Amino acid sequence: MQALVPDPPLKTRACRTLLDTWRAWRGARLLPSHEDVDPVALKWVLSRVGIIEMRAPDVAIYRVAGTSFRDTVGFDPTGRNAVDLARSESRPMRAYRLSQLVLQPCGYRSETKFAYSTGLTDTFESIGLPLRSDRPDILGFIIFAMESIVGRRWQNVKATEASMIESDAEVFQFLDIGAGVPAHVYPPPNPAASS
Repeated sequence: MQALVPDPPLKTRACRTLLDTWRAWRGARLLPSHEDVDPVALKWVLSRVGIIEMRAPDVAIYRVAGTSFRDTVGFDPTGRNAVDLARSESRPMRAYRLSQLVLQPCGYRSETKFAYSTGLTDTFESIGLPLRSDRPDILGFIIFAMESIVGRRWQNVKATEASMIESDAEVFQFLDIGAGVPAHVYPPPNPAASS
């Protein structure tokens, strides 16, 4: 199986730990199953890990959201559609990127700058990797980790004292896990929309 080595290398412990653990779960297969997920293997970074259930290309339900992730975004997204939580102009891009992880399949790495109501900003690294679904009503799952690269937010503000008011992906790349990657990181133009 192809060795998955992000370029540039991952910067945070949570993302590196998830990648190494995901590799162990998959073994010689292209994808591990969601049944292979063992939370004990991620115990040191579990608060920074979440799982999204892809029900359709534009329906990505948070099934699990670690406490650090909930603190970062300022609420518990469990049970909510990740696509609907994006700003309206960013929803097609978020739906496209998330769906590609299970349809291609592939992974992603991103760096996102978050701005908070206190004026504080911080940059977070995230990695997402696909998990096979054995259920016909689920396209697949995405397990992800997110951790602050800078670390300022945790030193200066409690989650209950500020809310995230904006986030912009400054870096985004699909990761080849052995099945290739989409040709574009943005949704291709819809030919039907231009006619």
